Amino acid sequence: MPNFAAWIEDVDLTQPLSDAVQAELRQALFDFEVIFFRPQAITPAQHVALAKVFGPVSAGSYFARKPGAPELEMSTGDFSLEFAPANGCSRAQRPSAPASAHPAPRSPGSA
Repeated sequence: MPNFAAWIEDVDLTQPLSDAVQAELRQALFDFEVIFFRPQAITPAQHVALAKVFGPVSAGSYFARKPGAPELEMSTGDFSLEFAPANGCSRAQRPSAPASAHPAPRSPGSA
């Protein structure tokens, strides 16, 4: 079974990343498809810098953009905000999550 997801440790995202670290992060994403960083308080500019490690930032927009940081899209879980008409998305265009994304709670003993 292939490896899926990796925790990235000992990388301070508040500081500029060296070329070697950037290359390692790209390789980790290639190898594991999903990478996670330990929680760190980063600014919008640091978030954009991290995104650019993996390629150019998309000019398109699916979710609402973060005020003051137009490179960042916000996914808050509140579809009324994320897909607001002001963001160019009509109600008919709003995606619905597959049923498996939010399974219903089961009672004890149910299959």
